[in-house]
Amino acid sequence: RDTSASASIPGVYRGAPCWRAVALRKRPLRHPPFRAQASCSIVSAVGPATPTGALMQARALDWDVSGPLQDFPLLLVYHPSVPSLGQPVAQLAWAGFIGALTGLNSAGLVFGVIGVTNPDDTFGPRQRNGVPFLFLFHDILLHSATLTDAVQRVQSAQRTCDLLVGLGDGATNTTVGIKYSSSAAVVYTPTTLQPDYAWHPRKAGIVWWAMDYMCPTFDVVMSAQLDKFAGSLVPSDIVHSVFPIVNTGES
Repeated sequence: RDTSASASIPGVYRGAPCWRAVALRKRPLRHPPFRAQASCSIVSAVGPATPTGALMQARALDWDVSGPLQDFPLLLVYHPSVPSLGQPVAQLAWAGFIGALTGLNSAGLVFGVIGVTNPDDTFGPRQRNGVPFLFLFHDILLHSATLTDAVQRVQSAQRTCDLLVGLGDGATNTTVGIKYSSSAAVVYTPTTLQPDYAWHPRKAGIVWWAMDYMCPTFDVVMSAQLDKFAGSLVPSDIVHSVFPIVNTGES
């Protein structure tokens, strides 16, 4: 069993004994992200893409809205009591949710993941035996202070499902994307981003994916919207003029 990414997770369970008693004693724990692939979208922009060159990262969640989770949103902030337990972390999630789906830490690292349902052959065969990605990224937020260390933790982990990861470093104003699967952890910069097609062109200073890896219908729309704000992209543009037009972020 690989405990490198899950060592801090038992402490989360111990912090909620009443919830744990219900979830673990009455029935098996059901954690939706382990069983379902969300779509979602990511834009991580730096350098020539933003007015000041500073990092701006946004993630849209496209997931099941018929379940109960969306009724209990939560901004969860960790303040470890001693440095050996990690650094302060903020995660967007829901009450009772364990692990990290999107978040940032006090060192300036920010991440978001989106599920892949239309991979190409480079992702390799799928398998679920390994460290759940929610636990891995929770650990990365707690213990990684640099983009290099975060990438190394991803590459050395026993990974599971197919994902696309956006990682940004606000301290150095840099960003990378990661093609993430059980057999691959390929790092891209804005100049090497994949897939590289007419419907998903590379853009100066931006790592971006709309809804999936091979998703021309949504990519064409997001590409056009990002081009409208080339060099001047700010958060309000993403919130009001990019994600809504792409029709991503229903959750």
